[in-house]
Order: sequence, then structure tokens, then C-alpha cells
Amino acid sequence: MCLGLVLAAGQGHSLAVKSDGTVWAWGDNSNGQLGHGIPAFARVPERSLLLP
Repeated sequence: MCLGLVLAAGQGHSLAVKSDGTVWAWGDNSNGQLGHGIPAFARVPERSLLLP
């Protein structure tokens, strides 16, 4: 079963690209690295607003 998912990890945060092209991020966001507009830790994946 293919989920069409690509994962990447940084120091304290992670990113996922779903098969529909949307980018989701979670973890440390103290410098806005998750791209969802709120500089706070994200415990669950949130859609990034920086990429489609």
C-alpha cells in the first residue's frame, strides 16, 4: 500500500508532503520553520502555508 508521502526531519521539527502536494509540519516552530504562521510548538501535523 502506497501512501504517497515524503518525510523530512530537521532539528526538532518534521515535514511531510502528501500525495496531493500539500506540506504538513510539526514540532519546534520557535523560528517559524513550520510555516503555519504561529511561532509555537505543534504537537500534531499542521498544514504549512509557505508551500502549496
